[in-house]
Amino acid sequence: MWTPFKFFVGIWQGSGQGQPGYSHVERKYGFVLNEIFLFVQNKSIYGPEEKNPKGEIHEDWGLISYDRARETFILRQFHIEGFVNQYLLENIAKGVQTISFVTEAIENIAHGWKAIE
Repeated sequence: MWTPFKFFVGIWQGSGQGQPGYSHVERKYGFVLNEIFLFVQNKSIYGPEEKNPKGEIHEDWGLISYDRARETFILRQFHIEGFVNQYLLENIAKGVQTISFVTEAIENIAHGWKAIE
């Protein structure tokens, strides 16, 4: 069941870009609770820039689980800003280690927002 996700297990570092600017990113993936869930930990550090002079640190934690009733994977993601995203698996691209989730619900944010992970 977890075969498509095993590629991601470990610690990943790189760079990113978002609304706050450019960032250094560290992501960690590991199985927890008898390998029933995949834990995801993300930290993005945005240094000071003209449009964001103070910089900022973003963190989120997530759990990927398999929903037997819907026969698909769900990602629940908890953000330091206080919002919670619940994503539904959208796509697993074979051979390129690409998995995408799209939100089906977001708590504590204005209505109408969508996110893709």
